[in-house]
Amino acid sequence: MKLSHLVSGACGLALLIAGCATISSWRGIEKPTVSVRNVRITGLDFEAAQLAYDLVISNPNSVAVTFDGFDYDLQIEKTSLLRGMQTNRVNIAMNSQSRVTVPVSLGYQQVLDTVQSLSGKDDFSYALLGDVLLDVPLLGITKIPLEHAGTLPIVRLPTLDIENCAVKSLNLTGAKIDLTVRVHNPNAFALSLADMAYAFDVSGKRWAEGTTAGTLALPVKGDGSVTIPINVNFLSVGSSAYEALTSTKPVPYTLQAKADVATSMKEFKRLRLPLQRTGELRWR
Repeated sequence: MKLSHLVSGACGLALLIAGCATISSWRGIEKPTVSVRNVRITGLDFEAAQLAYDLVISNPNSVAVTFDGFDYDLQIEKTSLLRGMQTNRVNIAMNSQSRVTVPVSLGYQQVLDTVQSLSGKDDFSYALLGDVLLDVPLLGITKIPLEHAGTLPIVRLPTLDIENCAVKSLNLTGAKIDLTVRVHNPNAFALSLADMAYAFDVSGKRWAEGTTAGTLALPVKGDGSVTIPINVNFLSVGSSAYEALTSTKPVPYTLQAKADVATSMKEFKRLRLPLQRTGELRWR
């Protein structure tokens, strides 16, 4: 027999043995496992809570598999709020673990509109249910069910109100007024407001604007007040200001404010929060 025939036969036998070994190993393909390693609040403000689900995918096989997506249903108080699909493909090497992060955003207004029973509550329960989709050799697209539950705080905007508006002095050219503004914190955590800029309009005329000094502390479900001294110049504002201050009729006002808001919650984003209050004032 020629040497070339022997070599060719040996190579063919080696390929056949290797192929049989690969097929044998593939026959033992196991379904990978998926677990929730961690759920992180990555952002929190007055509009939404941002969550990140860290999924750990364990591949016990001698071949790689592919994370093909996550089909999920986000439920609030057992009511479906949001359905979605995360489709970033990730390769999971053989005999290894990989972490896949799934971001989820919860808008508070959407939560409150969907689940009416949350009115007056300080937090709510949520559950993330879904199927992790894995592309596994021989098995094809494989669904692995996953469920995780937890609770989140409800974050509500503070509110403005005029607690008192006292005329300290009044003459034909102007007036001095102490405007006491009360801010209410409806949340189950404390807030602080700093560098509060304000604008005070009466009957469509700007009576005062400026920035308060210091920080206003708002306890849990409590109030804080700040008194703003206002000097009204009738020559610049107009005679309507004098008429408003000496009339027994109520006059419309608008109070606008912007302040830097902070909390003791590390996940809460520091932000510049706009606030506004409209109503009527009676001076006498």
